[in-house]
Amino acid sequence: MKTEANAPDPALVKAVAHSNQVFDEVYNNNDPEALANLFTEDAVLVTDKGIFHGWAEILEFEPVRPRGRSNQS
Repeated sequence: MKTEANAPDPALVKAVAHSNQVFDEVYNNNDPEALANLFTEDAVLVTDKGIFHGWAEILEFEPVRPRGRSNQS
């Protein structure tokens, strides 16, 4: 089986997909501490809400919604 020289490594693709799934689960469970723990202490999180540096700011990334309630009006 021939592979292209620029083809992504399947193991890396799987790892990124898993990381995205874990992030989605933590975010959707409204768990800011678990979310911050996905990052290194000096991480930078870039979002449409702003740029957040380190755990303390990542904890402030998104206000925690009470369970069972949505952001929609």
